[in-house]
Amino acid sequence: MDSMPRQARIDAPGALHHIASRLEFLQTEKNATITASAKNKYQKEIDNLKKKQVELSKFDDELRHYADMKISLDLDGLLIPKERL
Repeated sequence: MDSMPRQARIDAPGALHHIASRLEFLQTEKNATITASAKNKYQKEIDNLKKKQVELSKFDDELRHYADMKISLDLDGLLIPKERL
């Protein structure tokens, strides 16, 4: 079983692209809709996706910060299998 937290496995750039595409589609559908109730439904979904987009963008920036950090590892005493030598 994978021990990584769920958030660490998110493909943030891919998800951001997907959200942007979905927002564009919803905006087109909203503009083509005649009834106010349908427009409100599309606007509600657009607002929810924009909130998710902002949250995911913040997460991507934070994750990038940690990914770019230079972490020193102390490998003294590490056992290496003989077949790798």
